[in-house]
Amino acid sequence: MHSYFNASPIVRTRSSSSITDDFSAMKNALRVNPLTNSSKLRRTNSIGHAINYYNPASLSAFQAIRETDQRTKVRQNLATTKLRERTQDIDYWRSELNSEIRAMELEQNQIKEVLSLMEMALAHTARPMQISEECLMHREKRVGIDQVKDEVERSLGELDEADICFVKKNRLNRAAQHEMEKDVKDKMNAYEIDTRIYTLNHLSPGLALFPGVELTDNTLSVPKSWIRFTQENLARSQRQRANSERLRCSMDNLMRQISGSIHNQFALVNNALATRIQETSDARDKLRASLQAANLEKFDVENAIQVLKRSMEEKIPPLKLAETRLEERTRRLNVEACRDVPMKVLQREVVEIRDSMRALKAKLREAEVILARLNKSISSLQNEINVKENSLIIDQKMCLGMRKSFPLGEKRNHMFSLPVSY
Repeated sequence: MHSYFNASPIVRTRSSSSITDDFSAMKNALRVNPLTNSSKLRRTNSIGHAINYYNPASLSAFQAIRETDQRTKVRQNLATTKLRERTQDIDYWRSELNSEIRAMELEQNQIKEVLSLMEMALAHTARPMQISEECLMHREKRVGIDQVKDEVERSLGELDEADICFVKKNRLNRAAQHEMEKDVKDKMNAYEIDTRIYTLNHLSPGLALFPGVELTDNTLSVPKSWIRFTQENLARSQRQRANSERLRCSMDNLMRQISGSIHNQFALVNNALATRIQETSDARDKLRASLQAANLEKFDVENAIQVLKRSMEEKIPPLKLAETRLEERTRRLNVEACRDVPMKVLQREVVEIRDSMRALKAKLREAEVILARLNKSISSLQNEINVKENSLIIDQKMCLGMRKSFPLGEKRNHMFSLPVSY
């Protein structure tokens, strides 16, 4: 077994071979390879170069470590600072939203008070409203061309406009408040997250590596759009509050005008119904006149068709006679088969009869087409007359008859000056 170090001729070795033999072999090797000394010189030079190379590399590695540590600390401090600034921004806008929510809640309460007053006022319009709704329901039964949004329906639909306006405004306010509450909730969540990670340090529990997390981007906004979103929510709420305030300020005059408006609207609806009834009645009378004229024309056309058919039937015996005479004269023999005057007259007679029958047949087809069109027009006129009759029953007997019993007493409510239903 050879030692780790090379054997030397001047030291004792662990080898079983003699020193003399090793020394002799060494001398022989030197005599055989005269380049051994130059190889050792090159090996020594390469070791020196390696030492000169690795010393600067070690210094560069330590310098890189110091630079990366410094950059990491700077980045970490910058991230901590930005997180602190972000939490301050979130807290500011959250406070603004909470202030606006409190203002909106106050406005909502005021609107609820106004709505309660409106409900008290509208309670006195229950009977007029019931009549209007029943009229609208009856008018939904109109058919055909009379299913139009006429002046009567527009007038009926204006009776509950004030209440609808306040309900709609309250709904818009609640929508704005809901958006702000949602924004506050999101900001509270972001504030808690950024506050928690802002206080983290190298010794905080729960730290872990998340490879690739720096490549994940689930953001939905940038700082400008983030601020603009909150500002738009605030501006929307402020607009709704301003509109509500203006609406509340006009409520006093509005409730004072309700009584007169209901009576005026009642008269307008009745006038519109009367006008509509008159228009429908005139249209029905015109349709009836047209139907009568169409029936008379139909009677004339049917008579003409009967005359044409009878005339065509009357042409058949003369045609048979003339053709029979011609056919019998074809049996003449030899020179007696002469194209004489009787033959020419018979031929002309057959041609004229056939031309007459063709003309009569054309007139018959034309009369039948006219009759079909008249039948279609009569059916359409009858249908339109039925539609007008149905509309007259609805407007005249159901709607106007019901509205004649509308409570018009002088009994008033002292607070709202509204008519009280009996």
